[in-house]
Amino acid sequence: MNYELWILGLHLFVTLWSFIIHNSKFIILLYMKSIFIAYDQAYQEKILFTLDHFNCRGFSMFPQIQGRGSKTGEPHYGSHAWPSMCSAILTIVRDEQVDPLLEELHRIDKETERLGLRAFVWNVEKTI
Repeated sequence: MNYELWILGLHLFVTLWSFIIHNSKFIILLYMKSIFIAYDQAYQEKILFTLDHFNCRGFSMFPQIQGRGSKTGEPHYGSHAWPSMCSAILTIVRDEQVDPLLEELHRIDKETERLGLRAFVWNVEKTI
């Protein structure tokens, strides 16, 4: 192996490790995701239980929202014609929590697909 190349690799490793040590908050953010969960109000207890089960402690809840799914299902407008309503939760989780949580939400949705449950995942860019 070329000696200069080995020294350059070692230098890059030390520089990166130093950056990680001094900017650990930045590294933590790289592995955080936000999950927006929109669901029929009938799912309320199941969703809260699922978040507790997967240690998703922090979230913001939007208890009464209106909406209509993009694929199937009935509108949720809270009106005489369409009386049901939706709720939504926005939670921030570690990257490794995303897939198991989405799998469980998908399982819940499959039990009663007509009610409607959707989840969307975004990267967390910054936080205070």
